[in-house]
Amino acid sequence: MNRYSLLSTLLFIILFVAACQQSPRYAEPSTAIPFPTMTVGQRITGALGTPGIADVAIAGQANPATAAAINFQPTATPNTSDCPIESFDEDLGGLPPSRVAAIEAIRTFLNNGGTTENLRLEIIEEWDAFGDVGYLRDDIDLTGEGRGDLVIGYTAPGDVGTLLVFGCQDGRYNLLYEATADGIDPPELIHLGDINNNLPGEVVFARRICVDADFCELQIQMVAWSARAGGFVNLLGETLTTLDLPRMSDFDSDSVLELVIPLESNGTAETGPLRTGTNIYDWDGDLYLLSFIELNPPRYRIQVVQEGDKAFSSLDTQAAIRSYELAINPDAELGYWFNDGPETVISYGYYRLILAYAYAGNGGAVVEALTRMNDLFPRNEGETLDTAPVYVHLANVFVQALEETNQLNIGCQRVLDVIQQRDEAITLINRFGRSSPVYRELDLCPF
Repeated sequence: MNRYSLLSTLLFIILFVAACQQSPRYAEPSTAIPFPTMTVGQRITGALGTPGIADVAIAGQANPATAAAINFQPTATPNTSDCPIESFDEDLGGLPPSRVAAIEAIRTFLNNGGTTENLRLEIIEEWDAFGDVGYLRDDIDLTGEGRGDLVIGYTAPGDVGTLLVFGCQDGRYNLLYEATADGIDPPELIHLGDINNNLPGEVVFARRICVDADFCELQIQMVAWSARAGGFVNLLGETLTTLDLPRMSDFDSDSVLELVIPLESNGTAETGPLRTGTNIYDWDGDLYLLSFIELNPPRYRIQVVQEGDKAFSSLDTQAAIRSYELAINPDAELGYWFNDGPETVISYGYYRLILAYAYAGNGGAVVEALTRMNDLFPRNEGETLDTAPVYVHLANVFVQALEETNQLNIGCQRVLDVIQQRDEAITLINRFGRSSPVYRELDLCPF
């Protein structure tokens, strides 16, 4: 083969190979929404990378295969086919004779394929058990099964306000939670859904509880499903009762809802005077705990006196003295809970002020306070301390013993002797309602 034939052959091979290759394709524009620039107060929507890989690396999982195994697991697909097949002909029947029988009737209805809409109609029309405040919700997954659980609030047989949670597990509906209230109204739903940025959702409700016929409160409960416990568990770190219905609100904008309790009531005859303000319970990762207290100034003199007694019992003598002086100040814009307050509360405030000054070792202030009290509550000629207001009697006996012996404990012994004869010293200070402290003899003179 000559040189030109060889060149022609090589050229033909090069052109043939080039012709067999595919034409280059240019990258198509991405359909993903570009992540926008953050603007304060705006909701941000955009395409995000697969979550979790960075967290795995930080945790020390350097192996890419481990990260891939963790982050690319198949997404769980809710499977509702294992629940009873719906039957629109299922009948709930008439109202059963007992609360337990009613629960069983609902369970049977659901397991026979009864629909939630028919259940709602049957409870309303056949049982007449919803009243004005009943409810049935099936839109929130509370157990992590991938479907909405049933939350029912109705009046159970026996006129018992009741909250029920039914869930479908292992192909059958079962009662997962029950709460009852005093009276015919069911517990009131405050929030149904995720509150702590930790799915599935939670149930927050208030149930009416009555200590007696004259005094009822709202007990607040927050429950969440625990797979480990196999049931609902309480998320509140304490027993919480209130007169005012709370709300859930993201008070500090951290994507976790706080329980906000408005303290709006000034008190009732049963509670006694109450401080108004706001209490907030926040999630600490395990429980909801009281994290913020904002109280308005006291409105009644007895409240200020009680604050002084609280400080005195903690040996914060100066704080106690400030409270007592404020409570007895005639110019203070404070009211009286009872009409006899100008005598009872003021004389008690003076008596406690004298004890505080005595404990602080300020003898001059003791004499000056006793003089002011005796000028305010004078005795007619010939009258003895036995007819004086009881706390005036206690104060004079205490100071007289202190002047004679300079011993606080002897002064208190004289006071206790008087209390044995005049029990109104205890009854008068213990009549300010359930929210007030309970005093005993030694509380009135603790030395």
